[in-house]
Amino acid sequence: MHTSRRTRALEMGNRSRRLRDFYHYPHGSTKYTIRSLFLAVFVVAICCPFVVLHFSRQALSRKYMQQNAIAYAICRHLSEHDYEWPKSWAELEPSFDLEVGQESPWTYEELRSTVSVRFDIDGPALAAQCRGASQLTLDAFRADDRIPDEASPNRVIVDYIKSTIQLP
Repeated sequence: MHTSRRTRALEMGNRSRRLRDFYHYPHGSTKYTIRSLFLAVFVVAICCPFVVLHFSRQALSRKYMQQNAIAYAICRHLSEHDYEWPKSWAELEPSFDLEVGQESPWTYEELRSTVSVRFDIDGPALAAQCRGASQLTLDAFRADDRIPDEASPNRVIVDYIKSTIQLP
C-alpha cells in the first residue's frame, strides 16, 4: 500500500510531537509538572532550616571539643609546672602530646589555627584567686553564649585548679 509523502510526513510529525509531549508534559498535562515543581520547592523550603540547624550544631560541637582538648592540655601543663600558665603554643605542645596526643582527631597545628588562647594569664595569681573565691570567671578562651558556662573550657580549667589546689 502506498502512502503519500504528505501522509508520512504528518505521521512522523505526530509521532515526534507525541514524544515531545510525553517527555515535557507527562500524561499530557502541564498541571502535573507544575504541581511537582511546587511540591519539590515546598519540601526543600521545609527541610532547609533543619539542615542548616544540623550543620551549625555540628560546627559548635566541633569548636567545643577543640577548645576542650586545649583546656585539658593546659590543665596538664598547670599540674606539671606548679600552676604556671603556658607562655606560648610551643610551651603547651608537650603537655598536649601527653594529655590528648593520639586521641585527638585534630593535629596540634590544626588546633593552633582554630582555637584562640590567651597566654598572658598569671597562673599563680589564678590559683590564689581559686583558693578564696567560690565563683571565679576565667577568660582564657573566647566565651561563646551557646555553650553553657558549666561546660565551657574556661570552667574545666577553673574546676581543675579548685580540685587540685591545697587549701591553707
